[in-house]
Amino acid sequence: MSWVVGLLINGAICFWLGAALSLTQKIWLKVICFVGMPYFSAYGLYWALAYAEGVSDQHSSWAGLVIAPWTVAGWLVMAIGLGLFSVMRAKRNAGS
Repeated sequence: MSWVVGLLINGAICFWLGAALSLTQKIWLKVICFVGMPYFSAYGLYWALAYAEGVSDQHSSWAGLVIAPWTVAGWLVMAIGLGLFSVMRAKRNAGS
């Protein structure tokens, strides 16, 4: 799998995690999940693919260079998902 495909998959995961996170009212839970989940999804995705291909020393060498951008992209996309679904919920609640 290419670097960009992994970025898109992690972005999709984080978008839907942000959407699910918009359902909670607890700020501390939102902060913890917002900070941690993009990293854990990128880390898990990278190593799941590495194990599927057969782990080598090369995978360990490249891990930081792949996981870090996937995490940053995950934060951005999760913020978009969280904001978008929060605004949609607020509009729906205001209309009823």
